[in-house]
Amino acid sequence: LCVYKLNEALQKECQEELASATCFDVVKGAASGGTIETALAAIDGTAMTAPKTDFDPLLKLPDGTKSTFRSKDNHPSIIEKHNGPGRFSSTWISPFVMAGVNAAVVKRSNALSTKGSKSLTY
Repeated sequence: LCVYKLNEALQKECQEELASATCFDVVKGAASGGTIETALAAIDGTAMTAPKTDFDPLLKLPDGTKSTFRSKDNHPSIIEKHNGPGRFSSTWISPFVMAGVNAAVVKRSNALSTKGSKSLTY
């Protein structure tokens, strides 16, 4: 939702297209029951599988055509040092268990948007 609202404000106020969004969060916690249940369903084979399509179903528009708006996820897969600008420079970053799910939500929202980004990196 933050990425969607950021893109919306950027287009409205600056007439610019969002090219990249990097999200950081300082947390201390554990996986929720829903996360654990999803992981167990994937392991034992009871998780739902997506139907076969000609293209990524997250890019499918209500009329059945493929959206021209794209996004790609760029979350860490290992613990690594972040050397980017800003408050989080020179800090350690690690994979976030929900990053893939969040990236799918951003991909779907961007695809459905009437003013989405042609190449958004999340």
